[in-house]
Amino acid sequence: MNSKIAKIIIHTDTVSSFFDRAKRAAQKSDLGQSFEGLDTISFEDSREMFNTLSELDKPIKQVE
Repeated sequence: MNSKIAKIIIHTDTVSSFFDRAKRAAQKSDLGQSFEGLDTISFEDSREMFNTLSELDKPIKQVE
């Protein structure tokens, strides 16, 4: 098992900002550049984010 701690950002965001970040990530990948080692989970609606996170009844597990 990997002992590194996952860095996850969870926030609300607009669809436009989501696609801007995705485009920058694709360009970085095309150039062969590495990523920062963090994952981002974006929700457009803060109520949806709250409901989704509230429904988690156990910690998120790392899948290998």
